[in-house]
Amino acid sequence: MDFGERLKEILDSKGWNQADLSKATGIEEGHVSKIITGKIKPNQTTVSKIAEALGMPLAALYDDDMAVRQLVEEVIRELPADMVDFIRAQKNGPWLKVNERA
Repeated sequence: MDFGERLKEILDSKGWNQADLSKATGIEEGHVSKIITGKIKPNQTTVSKIAEALGMPLAALYDDDMAVRQLVEEVIRELPADMVDFIRAQKNGPWLKVNERA
């Protein structure tokens, strides 16, 4: 199931239509329609607006692990390079041991 199909499923479950989502997000209804029909793939900012309007975590808008990985990769691509370098450098940071018992 692609993003648009999953979004349509969620909207139906909430009793929402494209106009409701458009109003809640500020995204033009025609743009919402193109997302749902799969004519365009939304960027991370748009997905974030949709998730917030629906009161859902981003991952809930995706149907499988591959789609979630793609979302994470897109988010990372939008980060400044120095922030990505910082995150990579911290992967073995001391906070990873916070929950370990001494």
